[in-house]
Amino acid sequence: MWSKIGRLKRSFMPKLKGNTNFGSGASPGVMSCIAGRLLCDIDLCSRELLKQVSYSLTDLSKTQLNRDKKEIAPNDIPTMFQSSKTLVELIECGETDAWLSMELMFHLSVLPLTLQLTNISGNLWGKTLQGARSQRIEYYLLHTFHSKKYILPDKISQRMKEIKSSKRRMIYGPEDCNVEELDADLALENDPSKGSKTKKGPAYAGGLVLEPKRGLYDKYVLLLDFNSLYPSIIQEHNICFTTIPRSEDGVPRLPSSQTPGVLPKV
Repeated sequence: MWSKIGRLKRSFMPKLKGNTNFGSGASPGVMSCIAGRLLCDIDLCSRELLKQVSYSLTDLSKTQLNRDKKEIAPNDIPTMFQSSKTLVELIECGETDAWLSMELMFHLSVLPLTLQLTNISGNLWGKTLQGARSQRIEYYLLHTFHSKKYILPDKISQRMKEIKSSKRRMIYGPEDCNVEELDADLALENDPSKGSKTKKGPAYAGGLVLEPKRGLYDKYVLLLDFNSLYPSIIQEHNICFTTIPRSEDGVPRLPSSQTPGVLPKV
């Protein structure tokens, strides 16, 4: 009977514990139980739709619904099973929390908004509900380039990543790199969820910010920050894969601003 929660008939109960890679705490076992159905996580969706200090159900109910939620300490839950009166009170509290979550879903219009985002980007509705913002942008760009008759390269598969990692290990492992650190890097690339346990590489400091000093500056410092390619810069200079000409000397020229590329339009 438990498999009726999802839309697939299963005979074996999956392991519900594990890495919480989905939503704000759902494990792959939980997601397999509800396969074929949408998981609307109010905690995750509220973080994307609202700007608040706290996103707990108590604070969201107070600020959005103007309703107070009864709090029960975790230490008091075992004692509430001692009598039928307190047990019924605990059950009613859990039922109230479920109704508050559903009211927040309708109040924030989570399903219509995520459906509209899914129709625009062209990805899966379930991924939009999980807050996969980078995937929405990726699918939107893929559909846009496809409509412009561009052929995009395939994503690097897990097998290709392992082949590249093994080649890098064969080239740099015996001499220039520590074998243990390389093993940690390879494990991190193959399974990002294990990064907190296996990654023990050196920690690098961030950029140095100097305090401003009064006076006349007679020397100039040029800083080229290529990582901060903001959308405003892309639109201003019409930077796109389709607008940058490929010169013979390898130095690309500034693109023309007459015909906007795909990225500036998006």
